[in-house]
Amino acid sequence: MSFNPIRSITLSNVFRVLGITLAICLVFGIVDSGVSWASTPVVRNIPTTNSSAHSFLISLAVNPTTDTVYAANGHSISVISGKTDRVVRSIRMRYNVVGLAVNPTTDTVYAATYEDSYATYLGQAPESTLSVINGATDKVTHTVDLNSQVLALAVNPTTDTVYAADDTVSVMNGATGKVTHTIHGDPGSPSFFFNLAVNPTTDTVYATNGHSISVISGKTDRVTHTILAKSGGLAINPTTDTVYATNGNSVSVIALATGSQTSDSRVIIGLAAVGLVIVVGGATLLVALERRRAA
Repeated sequence: MSFNPIRSITLSNVFRVLGITLAICLVFGIVDSGVSWASTPVVRNIPTTNSSAHSFLISLAVNPTTDTVYAANGHSISVISGKTDRVVRSIRMRYNVVGLAVNPTTDTVYAATYEDSYATYLGQAPESTLSVINGATDKVTHTVDLNSQVLALAVNPTTDTVYAADDTVSVMNGATGKVTHTIHGDPGSPSFFFNLAVNPTTDTVYATNGHSISVISGKTDRVTHTILAKSGGLAINPTTDTVYATNGNSVSVIALATGSQTSDSRVIIGLAAVGLVIVVGGATLLVALERRRAA
């Protein structure tokens, strides 16, 4: 049997192209699968109070534009520089801060506060407010009175709208500082909303009461439908319009976009692995042909 060198060169070129292509797929597949080649991340602790303080951090918010972190700490808000990991100043508040949110577009911080004085235990109605803070000056510009204790805050930076959750969802115009609407949940459902998430791309708000998730249109400020799902924490990917909700020891994934598809990195890695088998097999075949020709 004669050996055809032209055919051998052609096969060699084909396998080289396949090898390069499939190696690229393999690299991107590994990256997309979440496999990390980086070293163990460094954890840095930033002290925000002195050791004698009897308060603790219960809420955080970040302004990615200014690289600033805000940490609720009792009756104050610690302002932390993301560049230096140091507290640069502290904003004193009249009442206990129970929630924070930031609009990075307007550089505005929103702090939900709740009166924790003895007046509450004497039968007087506690005062609950939403403080609006200028992120450039760290000064409270004005406050908005709320009906009851706010359990969660969220901001849509695109529409400059603030959402505050308690037994209802209060809608506040960020430009005017006025509450424009009050949204109630479905009758018969638990009374308090304790977590919020906003998709600024679709102008949609999600509010959970632990047993269901109310889907609210930001255009009409009305509940469009209710998702029956037990949930605690809420987070949303605005790109894929997917909601993630904590549910005990698991995470519920709620895909909302119709006709949307997500790529599975396991498929990519699988194809890349098959490709590598082909490349290795091809290389072995070429070696065998070369040895046969030499013989």
